[in-house]
Amino acid sequence: MPPAKTIKLILALIIFGGLIVIVGATVNRGTTAAPPAPITRQILRRKDKSKLPASAAEIAELRKKGQEKDKRELKTREFKDMPLKFHAIRNVDSETWYKDLQIEVKNVGTKPIYFILAYLEFPNHKPGGRDTGVSLTFGDLKNWDIGDQADPQDQHLEPGQTYVFTIPEKTRPWLGKQHERVPQEFKKLDFHIDIISFGDGTGFEIGRPIDLRKTKQPDEAGSKKHHHKKLLNTSVRSPPQDGCGSCGRYTTRPALTCFDPAANEWCEPAPLIKVDSSRSCRLYRTIYKGCYGDDTPECPEDVIYDSEACPGYSPTPSPSPSPTPNPDVSPVCNPATKPNNDNCNCVPPIVPGGEPFWYCFCSGGVPADYIRFPGTIGWAGCDPNKSANNHTGCCICNQQQCPDGSTATWNCECPTPTPTPDGGGGGGEGGGGGGDPNSPPAAYTRECIDYVWVHFVSYDGGQTWHYDDRESYAGCYYIY
Repeated sequence: MPPAKTIKLILALIIFGGLIVIVGATVNRGTTAAPPAPITRQILRRKDKSKLPASAAEIAELRKKGQEKDKRELKTREFKDMPLKFHAIRNVDSETWYKDLQIEVKNVGTKPIYFILAYLEFPNHKPGGRDTGVSLTFGDLKNWDIGDQADPQDQHLEPGQTYVFTIPEKTRPWLGKQHERVPQEFKKLDFHIDIISFGDGTGFEIGRPIDLRKTKQPDEAGSKKHHHKKLLNTSVRSPPQDGCGSCGRYTTRPALTCFDPAANEWCEPAPLIKVDSSRSCRLYRTIYKGCYGDDTPECPEDVIYDSEACPGYSPTPSPSPSPTPNPDVSPVCNPATKPNNDNCNCVPPIVPGGEPFWYCFCSGGVPADYIRFPGTIGWAGCDPNKSANNHTGCCICNQQQCPDGSTATWNCECPTPTPTPDGGGGGGEGGGGGGDPNSPPAAYTRECIDYVWVHFVSYDGGQTWHYDDRESYAGCYYIY
């Protein structure tokens, strides 16, 4: 028989082992993995099919989107010898980024800077096919034009000093509503600086150094004028005949484009193009923003840019190589099939596995199609029997009033009188009904189809997806 001490030791070991098992079981029960957080993603669908269960291709697309990082990316652009450097970017991932975003730049040059024009664009947010963004400025608006001399007492940024850009207050309510409706469309932001003026007749414009101390000329005719809720489809202007062809010697100027009826005041001045003989040949595009909190981005702002299509074009000098974020992956459409360069954008496939396509939009008209109706840019592109180009890529009806007193439709159609029965069998002279040789082109009769962003949610880390009973209107699409 073992000694009493040995028996006590054995009993102690048995009790200790039992305690370990009990504690281990308790710890295991207490550290059960928490269920994955819900993941919400969107897919684009025809409105009449929005509530159907997700197809196999859509599930694959949702799983791919579910694995994507949810962080917001801010892409910045630099150019050779740029006298500003991005010093700090703050609050880009904030849920209220449209209020909190700060982009701090530093003057790293040798001269004071009296004016800066920058743009913050939202490349994935295109309601109705329109590009959207906001312009941001530093300095007195009177120093906007590089050719003007600044007063040394005007606000300026000395070498070594910094300035913080924020989104204008009047734009924030509109951006907040858009972000709440379609947050995934604001995961990519694009910031670029287009004008830097040193206040002495020199500066940078769209990445190129410019010296206007001897070449400054009076403004020429050709400036656009915008009024509240009257957009580009009513503006008629011939391209400047100054050796630029369909391009123009464009720069920008500040202009009032939108009025806030609630506050009974104008919104911030926006950049609109003007023609200046001291500039090189360029093109411009228009982006839109909201000003007074409604859902419609209807305040226009112009962005000038260099293009290979313009005489005298040369690539913008590149900055010294530096680490940059991964480039954005954008849909690629065939340039040879693009109807026009004014209001057509390449958009992703509507259905998974499909092809990207050109989406063109005109308010109050039909987008110009220079492939079907070739000719001079700004003049051709429209069916001459029905409409005329308003010089901004929109075909406006020649006849607004129909014979019966009604207003012509957007595609210039009038109600067809009901024929009087004559007992005939059809087809007209010669019979057989070969079709109306005067029927409008397909581009004018194609039905506009409503699409919506449909929300799906996953509760198991992205494996299975359920319709979330939320939809956001995406726009009415004509498929070219």
